[in-house]
Amino acid sequence: MIDLKTLKDSDMKRLVVYTDGTGDKQEGHITSWNNVFIFVDYGKSCGRGEATDPRDLDWLIGL
Repeated sequence: MIDLKTLKDSDMKRLVVYTDGTGDKQEGHITSWNNVFIFVDYGKSCGRGEATDPRDLDWLIGL
């Protein structure tokens, strides 16, 4: 889980991993966020991020 309250400008373009309800994972990078969603480019959205629940995201570290 990524806490929206702790995000800062330097987190823009940072790599994350999304895990869905079945355990499948997708990697992407943060394009922006608001007070509800983190927008992530998973490489199929032409550079525009897809709204993603922060509870489904983790930082991509050593995966």
